[in-house]
Amino acid sequence: MGTGPKAATGFDLALTEVLDEGRHYFIVEVGTELGGEVLKSVKCVKATDENLATVNEICKKTVKQMGRTLDTS
Repeated sequence: MGTGPKAATGFDLALTEVLDEGRHYFIVEVGTELGGEVLKSVKCVKATDENLATVNEICKKTVKQMGRTLDTS
């Protein structure tokens, strides 16, 4: 059904939680103009290419950990 673990559409803000070598932070993806406006009111820094690669790795690992499947054909 294409629902995850990474949101592709239908969201204002998508957060990916990162726990890395004692650091704990979130990487935020903006999905709508409203989400972008909300994010402007939060203290944050622009994501780097390395941050985006981290999100992709987390999503790949999450897919591998998902044990159940559903045949939607």
